[in-house]
Amino acid sequence: MAEDREIRLTPQREAVLTVIRGARDHPTAAQIYNRVRESNPGIAYATVYNALGYLVKHDLVRELRFGDNASRYDGRLDPHLHVSCSSCGRLAEAEITMPPEVMHEAETATGYHLKGHVLQLFGICPTCRNGRH
Repeated sequence: MAEDREIRLTPQREAVLTVIRGARDHPTAAQIYNRVRESNPGIAYATVYNALGYLVKHDLVRELRFGDNASRYDGRLDPHLHVSCSSCGRLAEAEITMPPEVMHEAETATGYHLKGHVLQLFGICPTCRNGRH
């Protein structure tokens, strides 16, 4: 969290934050824009995009990047894992705990003092595996 910086939530930033925290599907910027427009029809895409940058910079939301696909946004800041379908791009959360010894081993191997992690797992979702997509 950015302790040294004052966080200013304008009504537009608050609307974007509310949409992200209420989402369960890790929306893209375009999806967030469409959802925010439902309650704020006059909001511009650039305003939503700038709000996303601000919220990420101030550690209020997490930006998830999976290869060359559009960034996704997550309102959950607690450590958790994500699984991405290599076929359709669906993103799911995996409630799996990272063993502390893995973090310790990574610190030992790199010399870094680790503050957190983002683990991305890739595979084929059940819908694609069953040919329903």
